[in-house]
Amino acid sequence: MDKDVRQLACVCGLRLFSDPYDVDALFTKGLILAKLGNIEGAVEILSGVMAANPEYPGGWRVLGTLYQMMGDSEMSRECISKSSLYVE
Repeated sequence: MDKDVRQLACVCGLRLFSDPYDVDALFTKGLILAKLGNIEGAVEILSGVMAANPEYPGGWRVLGTLYQMMGDSEMSRECISKSSLYVE
């Protein structure tokens, strides 16, 4: 893991320690997991973020991309479709 990702992971960890429901920190944690190759872990976290806050900016598109990486085209299309509902 490179230095920037490690630092970002530490910041996320601190924010989640003080508020386990911090959607920004959870979203970032999901992105970090994806960057590290843990796509299933990233999908799990980002699915939770989107369930809690369906209007989270860019969340559906990222989730759709991750589902596509996992080979789940149907879920990918569903997420991308939802993303268009929340784009201004």
